[in-house]
Amino acid sequence: MKRFCILCVAALCCFAAETNNSAIETIAVEARGVLRSIDRESKTLTIEQEPIARLSWPSMTMEYAFGGVKLIRGIKEGDEVEFSFVQSGRVNTLNAIKRAK
Repeated sequence: MKRFCILCVAALCCFAAETNNSAIETIAVEARGVLRSIDRESKTLTIEQEPIARLSWPSMTMEYAFGGVKLIRGIKEGDEVEFSFVQSGRVNTLNAIKRAK
Protein backbone atom coordinates (compact mmCIF):
# COMPACT_ATOMS: atom_id res chain seq x y z
CA MET A 1 0.00 0.00 0.00
CA LYS A 2 2.80 2.41 0.92
CA ARG A 3 4.51 1.71 -2.41
CA PHE A 4 1.25 2.40 -4.28
CA CYS A 5 0.84 5.77 -2.51
CA ILE A 6 4.41 6.77 -3.37
CA LEU A 7 3.81 5.89 -7.04
CA CYS A 8 0.58 7.91 -7.09
CA VAL A 9 2.28 10.96 -5.57
CA ALA A 10 5.16 10.67 -8.06
CA ALA A 11 2.73 10.43 -10.99
CA LEU A 12 0.79 13.49 -9.78
CA CYS A 13 4.03 15.49 -9.39
CA CYS A 14 5.08 14.60 -12.94
CA PHE A 15 1.65 15.61 -14.29
CA ALA A 16 1.75 18.94 -12.41
CA ALA A 17 5.25 19.71 -13.66
CA GLU A 18 4.26 18.91 -17.24
CA THR A 19 1.15 21.10 -16.99
CA ASN A 20 3.01 24.07 -15.49
CA ASN A 21 5.87 23.90 -17.98
CA SER A 22 3.76 23.58 -21.10
CA ALA A 23 4.08 26.50 -23.51
CA ILE A 24 1.37 29.15 -23.44
CA GLU A 25 -0.41 29.25 -26.77
CA THR A 26 0.04 32.55 -28.61
CA ILE A 27 -2.72 33.66 -30.99
CA ALA A 28 -2.56 36.59 -33.45
CA VAL A 29 -5.97 38.24 -33.91
CA GLU A 30 -7.35 41.05 -36.10
CA ALA A 31 -10.27 43.22 -34.98
CA ARG A 32 -12.13 46.54 -35.36
CA GLY A 33 -13.46 49.00 -32.86
CA VAL A 34 -13.45 52.55 -31.51
CA LEU A 35 -10.45 53.90 -29.61
CA ARG A 36 -11.82 55.20 -26.31
CA SER A 37 -8.64 56.22 -24.45
CA ILE A 38 -4.86 56.32 -24.67
CA ASP A 39 -2.74 56.07 -21.52
CA ARG A 40 0.80 56.91 -22.63
CA GLU A 41 2.21 56.50 -19.12
CA SER A 42 1.05 52.91 -18.64
CA LYS A 43 1.27 52.22 -22.41
CA THR A 44 -2.29 50.97 -22.74
CA LEU A 45 -5.21 51.70 -25.07
CA THR A 46 -8.87 51.14 -24.29
CA ILE A 47 -10.83 49.97 -27.32
CA GLU A 48 -14.57 49.36 -27.63
CA GLN A 49 -14.29 46.41 -29.97
CA GLU A 50 -16.66 44.59 -32.24
CA PRO A 51 -17.22 40.85 -31.66
CA ILE A 52 -14.18 38.66 -32.35
CA ALA A 53 -15.47 35.36 -33.71
CA ARG A 54 -12.06 33.66 -33.64
CA LEU A 55 -11.98 33.97 -29.84
CA SER A 56 -15.76 33.70 -29.33
CA TRP A 57 -15.73 37.17 -27.76
CA PRO A 58 -18.81 39.40 -27.88
CA SER A 59 -18.41 43.13 -28.41
CA MET A 60 -16.84 44.69 -25.32
CA THR A 61 -14.45 47.36 -24.13
CA MET A 62 -10.95 46.13 -23.39
CA GLU A 63 -7.53 47.44 -22.51
CA TYR A 64 -4.54 46.53 -24.69
CA ALA A 65 -0.85 46.99 -23.97
CA PHE A 66 1.36 48.59 -26.60
CA GLY A 67 5.13 48.70 -26.86
CA GLY A 68 5.96 52.18 -28.06
CA VAL A 69 4.57 55.55 -29.07
CA LYS A 70 5.38 54.90 -32.75
CA LEU A 71 2.65 52.28 -32.84
CA ILE A 72 -0.09 54.79 -31.95
CA ARG A 73 1.10 57.68 -34.10
CA GLY A 74 -1.72 59.12 -36.22
CA ILE A 75 -4.64 57.85 -34.14
CA LYS A 76 -6.66 59.64 -31.48
CA GLU A 77 -9.49 58.97 -29.06
CA GLY A 78 -12.80 58.53 -30.88
CA ASP A 79 -11.21 57.11 -34.06
CA GLU A 80 -12.64 53.96 -35.59
CA VAL A 81 -9.68 51.61 -35.77
CA GLU A 82 -8.54 48.32 -37.24
CA PHE A 83 -6.02 46.58 -35.05
CA SER A 84 -4.21 43.34 -34.51
CA PHE A 85 -2.97 41.92 -31.26
CA VAL A 86 -1.29 38.87 -29.89
CA GLN A 87 -3.00 36.98 -27.13
CA SER A 88 -0.59 35.10 -24.92
CA GLY A 89 -2.26 33.62 -21.89
CA ARG A 90 -4.18 36.48 -20.28
CA VAL A 91 -2.10 39.28 -21.85
CA ASN A 92 -3.25 41.06 -25.05
CA THR A 93 -0.54 43.11 -26.74
CA LEU A 94 -1.17 45.30 -29.80
CA ASN A 95 1.17 44.76 -32.70
CA ALA A 96 -0.59 47.10 -35.20
CA ILE A 97 -3.33 49.73 -35.19
CA LYS A 98 -4.61 52.20 -37.80
CA ARG A 99 -7.66 54.30 -38.52
CA ALA A 100 -10.38 52.25 -40.22
CA LYS A 101 -11.21 53.03 -43.82
